[in-house]
Amino acid sequence: MARKTVEDLFIHELSDVYSAEKQITKALPRLARAATNPLLAEAFTSHLEETQGQIERIDQLVELTGLKLKRMKCVAMEGLVEESKELLDEIDKGAVLDAALIGAAQKVEHYEIASYGTLIAMAKHLKLDDAAALLEATLAEEKGADEKLSKIAEQGGNQAATLEKKIKIQIEAVRTPRRLSLPWRSFSQADRALSKPDTLWISGAAVALLLDLYGPSHWNTKIDDHRCRSFLR
Repeated sequence: MARKTVEDLFIHELSDVYSAEKQITKALPRLARAATNPLLAEAFTSHLEETQGQIERIDQLVELTGLKLKRMKCVAMEGLVEESKELLDEIDKGAVLDAALIGAAQKVEHYEIASYGTLIAMAKHLKLDDAAALLEATLAEEKGADEKLSKIAEQGGNQAATLEKKIKIQIEAVRTPRRLSLPWRSFSQADRALSKPDTLWISGAAVALLLDLYGPSHWNTKIDDHRCRSFLR
């Protein structure tokens, strides 16, 4: 259908964002599973619920206005989703992937923020006040999701990626047969201790940093939580 009027543009843009939201519902579970940071995984999961509500909101808008959506695929969102798939294929699970996923997700949010802002302006021009109100509710959610991702990045997502190499250097094996000891101060000392290893630990500083960045729920799978916490005392 040729776009000759503002209403034509509105229908086209609404159809486009409807397709975008449908694509996002398929991508978010995959991103949540790939995230290492539990806060990031939770952000993806909670936004999936919001996205499903946003689709229902568009359905409600269509019913209120009597408009008919076009059957189309949002090519822009298809490209953004494909980029996220490439990240999963190319980057190992961990802090660096988390940082990349935050960036990819924020690209999606910015696209949606721009789309809903445009739709709201068109709805107001067309005197579709109820439609504008529904779109404004969705826009607020998209902005909230973007802000949440920014906070996760500031609080540790991107910091973890920056410190990943440093963390690896800090990881030093120590031998603790019965009581806890201070971490070795050099790899040569660690090597000597490892010649007859009893129990392997990583340095207290590294444990503290990892627990702070990812929380004990993640590291319980790799390090016994009781021993970690005892080691930190």
